[in-house]
Amino acid sequence: MVANKEMNSAAKKKMLDRVNELSFAVVEMNEYLDTHPYEKDAIDYFVRLNREYNKAKKAYYEAFGPLTIDQIDQVNGMTAWNWALEDLPWR
Repeated sequence: MVANKEMNSAAKKKMLDRVNELSFAVVEMNEYLDTHPYEKDAIDYFVRLNREYNKAKKAYYEAFGPLTIDQIDQVNGMTAWNWALEDLPWR
C-alpha cells in the first residue's frame, strides 16, 4: 500500500511538473507574440503548446482532480464543496 501511494505521488508530481512547464511556455509564447504578432512559426508553436497544455491539464484532472476552479464539472447538486476537500495539487 505504501509503495502504491509513493508511485501515485511520483506520478502526480511528474504530471504537475509537466503542466507547469507547459503553462510557463504558453505564457512566454503569448508574451513573445504580443511583440511579434505576424510571426507564423511562433503562432503555430503557440497553438501546439497550448494544445499540449490543455491535454496535460485534462490528464491531471482525470487522474488527481481539478487544478483550477474552472475545471469543476458540476456544482449543482453538490452536498459538499469538494474543491476545498480535495488534496491541493502542490501537496
